[in-house]
Amino acid sequence: MTRQLYDEGKEFTEFSKWIRKHPRLDSIKFGLSINDLDYIIHKYNDHKYIKIQLIEEKRFDAKQKFSQRDSHNIMHQAFKIANGSMISTGRGDKILKYFGYHIITFERSNPEDGKIYLNDKIISKNNLIRFLKFKKIKEE
Repeated sequence: MTRQLYDEGKEFTEFSKWIRKHPRLDSIKFGLSINDLDYIIHKYNDHKYIKIQLIEEKRFDAKQKFSQRDSHNIMHQAFKIANGSMISTGRGDKILKYFGYHIITFERSNPEDGKIYLNDKIISKNNLIRFLKFKKIKEE
């Protein structure tokens, strides 16, 4: 059976609930890995480049399950291959600059109520904001 939703603190869409419960989309029976990706952040206001990064959020020190890690790694590899390529955007053709796939883990539920980890390394709230804006993280 497809992995059911278990994060009670998160608002799930009706489609998210439906896709995980529908018997004709059973992950084991049909070999489907059904996952979401929390954030795709792209900087659109550069005239030459489109900067993009993929972000997975984990709360309460949760870790990724194998199926999610596997699916996300496929996307990560595809973006790495496309990095440096000219792509069409809603604002014209630009060169893709891929800034990677990252996991942001909160000790509790958000940056305000506990420790923050970026790819398993502790990070300050200010550096998290810098990172999400495609800026270099400052030494603390």
